[in-house]
Amino acid sequence: MYWKTFTHAVLAATLVASASAQAKKSIVLDLKKPEAVDVARALAATSDVLIENYATGVMDRLGLGAEALKATNPDLIYISASGMGRTGPEAKAVAYGTLLQCYSGFAGLNRHPDKAPRVGFAWCDPMCGLMLGFVAAAALWHRKHQGGVARVDFSMIEAMLWTMAEPLIESQIGAPPRPTGNASALYAPHGVWRCAGDDDWISIVVPSDTEWRALGAIIPGLSALDREERMDARAEIDAALSRWAAVRVAGEAERILLRAGIPAAALARTEDLVKSPHLAARDFWEDGLPGLPWRASFGRATGPAPALGADTEQVLADVLGLSPIRIAELQASGAFG
Repeated sequence: MYWKTFTHAVLAATLVASASAQAKKSIVLDLKKPEAVDVARALAATSDVLIENYATGVMDRLGLGAEALKATNPDLIYISASGMGRTGPEAKAVAYGTLLQCYSGFAGLNRHPDKAPRVGFAWCDPMCGLMLGFVAAAALWHRKHQGGVARVDFSMIEAMLWTMAEPLIESQIGAPPRPTGNASALYAPHGVWRCAGDDDWISIVVPSDTEWRALGAIIPGLSALDREERMDARAEIDAALSRWAAVRVAGEAERILLRAGIPAAALARTEDLVKSPHLAARDFWEDGLPGLPWRASFGRATGPAPALGADTEQVLADVLGLSPIRIAELQASGAFG
């Protein structure tokens, strides 16, 4: 696939078209320039999918909206991604993934009960990127097998809420969800305990009476309790686990618990993962960076992503058939950003 990308100050739209090279290509256009808009329209005419994430109304003002491009390419799959979606009273709001984590209530639940809401890392952005890949593939499948051209209105806030079904259902049946930190509504013990090393931690969960009995054989002072009794005795159990873990390094605690059949894991640091024999055996790391998370019979090809705009001239020549003179004119006009 050719990935042909154009921007207006920031990365904003991606066009996907068939090409014999079967490679990713990156081009940059400054859509403030009329010449660049003409190039974008010409690229759309040869493409299968357009994905844009401008604020609502921008692509229409540029003359690159779905209806305008339909005249150029009636088979074009047009996908619009925005924070709040293209309809509704807040459709024109400009959003950022981390702010949507607050707007959706995710930050309010992703914390301990006695702590302030926690934004954490940018979860919404990469998750939405993955979902956009799914909907693009679904749209291509639909066009091939059922016919018809897809127009997709993708909402980041709705994608965020899609991952929060459980608390949303709870709130509708009269049980407003509250932050639980490391606790569980089903199991006790369930959490993370500090070990002897510097920032060393062990995570433990006891899902059944079998594991509870095994834990009692390791840690003194844990009486025979069923699941409901363990839920009521969480404070006492936490205290016993804290005393036991405090005098052991996390790796030792993990080995003891796993040998007894108790689900446990020491907190991993980045350097631990880089040295992981399992990940090494799967050839996951590539020059110290994460590689592809799958192995497939058709193999895989990896390499550096193209620099922004690195293939502008090649794509315009190969896909649109522009001459070197015309490409140089576009460059001089500032159309390439």
